[in-house]
Amino acid sequence: MTTNELPALEGPIRTEGGQLAGVESRLPGVTVFKGIRYGASTAGANRWRPPQPPVPWEGLRTADTFGDIAPQSHGKSIAKSEDCLSLNVWTGAASGDERRPVFVWVHGGRFSFGHGSEPVYDGASLAAKGVVVVTINMRLGVLGYLATPELSSESGHAASGNYGILDAVAALGWVQRNIAAFGGDPGRVTVGGHSSGGATTMALIYSPLAKGLFQQALIESAAPYPKDPAIATLASSHRDLPQAEQDGAAYMRQHGATSLEELRALPLEELLAGSDVDDPSVPGTPPPPLFRPVVDGWVLAQSYWETLTSGAANPVRVLTGNNRDESGAKPRQEITLTEYVERSRARYGDLAEEYLTLYPAQDDPTAGDALNSAYRESTRLSTWMWASEFAKHSDQPVPR
Repeated sequence: MTTNELPALEGPIRTEGGQLAGVESRLPGVTVFKGIRYGASTAGANRWRPPQPPVPWEGLRTADTFGDIAPQSHGKSIAKSEDCLSLNVWTGAASGDERRPVFVWVHGGRFSFGHGSEPVYDGASLAAKGVVVVTINMRLGVLGYLATPELSSESGHAASGNYGILDAVAALGWVQRNIAAFGGDPGRVTVGGHSSGGATTMALIYSPLAKGLFQQALIESAAPYPKDPAIATLASSHRDLPQAEQDGAAYMRQHGATSLEELRALPLEELLAGSDVDDPSVPGTPPPPLFRPVVDGWVLAQSYWETLTSGAANPVRVLTGNNRDESGAKPRQEITLTEYVERSRARYGDLAEEYLTLYPAQDDPTAGDALNSAYRESTRLSTWMWASEFAKHSDQPVPR
């Protein structure tokens, strides 16, 4: 049977929320179910709380429309709201009796923009090849990663700041409980992502709350060695809870709120004003976003270094890699020879001459070439070192 002859999934699908009917995707034989809620609205009292179960529905719902995306400054023409906890499923299965591998994709975007319904993430092609594909929306920016002392106090875990990661955990829980109805195998779930989506995947590997929810992970451009100095400039770096709470309290004051109640009551537009800010406490070019994951002792129990070297990460099979030139390399570096030498000496100190011997430059064009070579090789080495350390504590092969 050829790809175009694959039968589409027939009949209503029964999920924990109610019955769903899918629609034909862009490829024959593949059905897509759009905008399936895995969590309730995060507005009002649910702002900065773990995701709550969605409201079940009566009758048959046709899943033909993507859900609202998380509030953000990108995607001007796309509906956004705090009722954004939805996912999408593409399947080529003929019935729920099949057990196809599942791929859950987490979008990138510096933890501040992006969504699972971006056309580039359309899952029809993979679904036509036998994979059940899931893409997810989750909270971003200040709504996904704000930490304050008051939020930590009310949580029951003395923790705050990882609501976007909690959303991803909830989406994986939904997959475990429901994906079999779409012909998927909950025992063969791979989570993958690039950039901050890869960093979210990394957080899921590190989080005890995600244990058992997936068996494999694919990480693109987000598996740097924790001792790599470059990690400080990346979205895949983390914040410590005390600093995150301090930054969150300052953000409250900047927006005229004196309590969590007032902050939850702020109109969305006012709350988001100035939220796409970089972290001012981290030197680097560019610095990471201010709102990103937090080592809070609950969602992320330990630092990345402690989790990696102690073997506390979840026991999953991992494939790492890097997207071309997401490391800082560019087709054309705007740097002069003088700037290149000065930057190298400032960064490497006593090792600068050795560095300049490894990556020599004679003029402005070769300075850009040398900088690109350094970026590319250091990124590959950093990822290799992470995978090598992870492999020490894993009984699974780690391709690298």
